[in-house]
Amino acid sequence: MEEKLKEIYEKATDIFFGLTKKFDGVSERIFEKTGKKINVGIIVGSAILIFFVILFVRIILGFVMDFLFGRV
Repeated sequence: MEEKLKEIYEKATDIFFGLTKKFDGVSERIFEKTGKKINVGIIVGSAILIFFVILFVRIILGFVMDFLFGRV
């Protein structure tokens, strides 16, 4: 079981950091134009991660509420 969770964790981090690498060019371009170091990949990745966490929580809460109160 621990091996499966470790494998899922490694795949998730690979995808997340792979996504952030795609935005390195944009970050460099912003740095050239403005002089400010902004990591666009981390910002976009974090927004996607937050979206999926909120979606997951809503799904879980929907199941719990249906179980507790039933559909009316």
